[in-house]
Amino acid sequence: MRLLDLRAHSTLELSQKLQNRGFPGEEISELLTSLAEQGLLDDEKYGIERLRTLRSRKKGRRKVEYDLISRGLKRDLVERILARFSLDDEEETARRLLQEKGFLHDDSKGRRFLELRGFSYDAIGRVVRDQSIDMGP
Repeated sequence: MRLLDLRAHSTLELSQKLQNRGFPGEEISELLTSLAEQGLLDDEKYGIERLRTLRSRKKGRRKVEYDLISRGLKRDLVERILARFSLDDEEETARRLLQEKGFLHDDSKGRRFLELRGFSYDAIGRVVRDQSIDMGP
């Protein structure tokens, strides 16, 4: 239970931590089931909170998707969670990030920077195209 006090975990993360501490598989399974029934272990709530955290850190949809999958969330759940992060939201975040970092007038550096932050190619393309239009010919 101390593991849950420190921060929220996905089912997979908690299972792996308990295995690493030497708990038998059957006990882990029972504990995970009990925690889920009590509402203390919920992958959907965890994924939504993780989405909020990563968005506040200005990460893009691809980075969020990778993070959630790597933490053991199922693909269909990840897709439902990502539905809360629209392309318009991602584009606005990318635009603000480029402004903060001073990459507005450098398409190639800005594009690479956003790719490394996990922004979708659609959002990157829109932001770079829009800034090129704003700058004029």
